[in-house]
Amino acid sequence: MGVVLVAGILTGCRESQRPVDNPDGFQLSRGSGELFWDTPEGATVEELRVLSYIPLTGAIEDMPVLFIFHGADRNAAAYREIWKDLAEIRGCMVFVPEFTEQDFPGSTAYQQGSLMGIDGSIRPEEERLFSLVEPLFDHIVEELGTQKVNYDVWGHSAGAQFVHRFVLFAGELRLRKAVAANAGWYTVPESSSAFPYGLGGSPVGEAGLGIPFSLELSIMLGSEDTAFNETAWSGAYEQGDSRYDRGIYFHSRSLAQALNLGLSCAWQLHEVPGIGHDPQGMAEAAAPLLYP
Repeated sequence: MGVVLVAGILTGCRESQRPVDNPDGFQLSRGSGELFWDTPEGATVEELRVLSYIPLTGAIEDMPVLFIFHGADRNAAAYREIWKDLAEIRGCMVFVPEFTEQDFPGSTAYQQGSLMGIDGSIRPEEERLFSLVEPLFDHIVEELGTQKVNYDVWGHSAGAQFVHRFVLFAGELRLRKAVAANAGWYTVPESSSAFPYGLGGSPVGEAGLGIPFSLELSIMLGSEDTAFNETAWSGAYEQGDSRYDRGIYFHSRSLAQALNLGLSCAWQLHEVPGIGHDPQGMAEAAAPLLYP
């Protein structure tokens, strides 16, 4: 639960030298690709576009599944480009769901996972964006033609807001590791503040924090992401002025809450020296953390 310094070093990697050998049921494409997924009944969109990158060599059976959550620019293609070389080097398959502004407008629909409506009411579980990740994983496993028991997630900026709230509110998950990099602000696991700044009025109370605290969540902060971060969500300023300050605040309050409740907490803080609000630099630091 201490602070770990992470350098974005890509040496000592485990790039696969095995030839292409796809499972019999493999329906996707090596290299860059895309799929259009028919979402479950009750979801707020009927179809979701997912960009992908699958290494050109190596066995599909040996490659972990990594979901990437893009920033507020809704630029899924740019995030796939960031992770292409890292996927080849680390031997992982990258899938980037595209959450357009048209389909998922504003912070409430994307960063906050469509957890609540604009009137403050809790939305049905099937309408929440968080609820799409697990069935999307099932669909990808079918398309891969081979069994996978878990997946990893990485998000930067707005995507990091989504990732840490996904860990908090999505319940039982087949999640192995989650990395939230340079989030703008956070939902602190305390009931004394109302959602989206805390748990107040949300479906998860302090009594339900055992599951999220048990998940391996890394709060990754660029040491130079210290500029004043303006946001329309005024409650965020209580967490600090910069993304860096708010990440420190969130992690420390989370550990204090776990101690107060007598719970173990697997959440860690990782500082990336010399990196600001840069998704490329943060991805290069996250890749060896996810796949040593």
